[in-house]
Amino acid sequence: MTAFAGAGRCIAAASILLCAYSCGGGTKDAGPTTPTPVLTTVVVTLSTTTLQAGLTATAAATGLDQFGAPIAVGAVSWSSTSAGVATVNASGTVTGVAPGQTQIIASAGSKQGQATLTVGPAPMYALTLTTTGTGGGTVSASPTGPTYVAGTQVTVTATANTGSTFTGWSGACSGTGACTVTMDANKSVTAGFALVQTFTLTLGTTGSGSGTVSASPPGPTYPAGTIVTLTAAARAGSTFAGWSGACTGASCVVTMDANKSVTATFAVAAGSNLYSGSGSVTYATARSTDGCAWNTTDPVRVDLVLTIQADGSVSGTAHITGAETNQVTAGACAAEPPAPFDVTVNVTGTTSGMSWTASLFPASDYDTVGSWSASLANGVITVMERMSYTGPGASGLGSVTFTLR
Repeated sequence: MTAFAGAGRCIAAASILLCAYSCGGGTKDAGPTTPTPVLTTVVVTLSTTTLQAGLTATAAATGLDQFGAPIAVGAVSWSSTSAGVATVNASGTVTGVAPGQTQIIASAGSKQGQATLTVGPAPMYALTLTTTGTGGGTVSASPTGPTYVAGTQVTVTATANTGSTFTGWSGACSGTGACTVTMDANKSVTAGFALVQTFTLTLGTTGSGSGTVSASPPGPTYPAGTIVTLTAAARAGSTFAGWSGACTGASCVVTMDANKSVTATFAVAAGSNLYSGSGSVTYATARSTDGCAWNTTDPVRVDLVLTIQADGSVSGTAHITGAETNQVTAGACAAEPPAPFDVTVNVTGTTSGMSWTASLFPASDYDTVGSWSASLANGVITVMERMSYTGPGASGLGSVTFTLR
């Protein structure tokens, strides 16, 4: 009984040991483990590998782990190995600067990736400027074209000719305001001009007095619809008497919707007025008594002292002075010395007409008689002098017109 009992205990212990191994209760080998993925490669991709100067491209960065699988790249900083060829900003926008080749680099921590970019010459675009409409004008560009590097900002200006007006833009610009064009393609701009209807304002003066008429704005040609203010200014010794033509009364404002004329009337101020002036009349005579031919010259100075009434009637005196000169043109007659004269005669009439007769010499040898007429207008007396030379065997007649102020 004792021997079998010991054997039983042994069998039981072996069974427990076997169960412990078979049920996982013991220790065994766990096998190899998988490494954690980390960024090992930065890949740079460009939206285009060839770019013209002045244009832009987009750069993007992606990451790969040690197994070649995609992995987040994280924060990236950008740079270009040749900023004179192309630049790149923090968001990966690449701008071509000048022809050449550069590397666009993306840095993510200690890892970098790059892509090659080739930059060619900047594109050139043409700007065409034209005009249209019934009017005339010019169109200019600053800077001057017509060909521009891509991206150039061009300011276009329209200038209307005299008699025309700018009506607006079409093409790459619109409206009537400023025109600025960005040259990112071939473009055209047209400026419209229309004729402006113009009218002429004619100004004049009339009456016995004198003065001036001025216009604001100055003319004589105005665009349709212009409002013109006229001002009359009488000279000393005259008064403004009113308007006629396109204006009446004391004031004058004209709207230029047709060709128009305006006349200012000036009257000589009532009272005493002095007018002076000179003229010279020459006439030929033939004297049968001495067989000679003569030219007689009468240089004449006239001083008028006139009293002008409010109704325009005139009265006064004319002081006539001078020296008659007789020149022998044929024959053997002796030269005659100048014969001075100094006479005063009465003047009567109106501002529109005055007359008087002056006998410059007494009726002895020959009479030199002046038949005079005059009119007062615009503050100036216009005198018509007719000199006759009569006597035994001789006669002559001459005339001259001169003015007194």
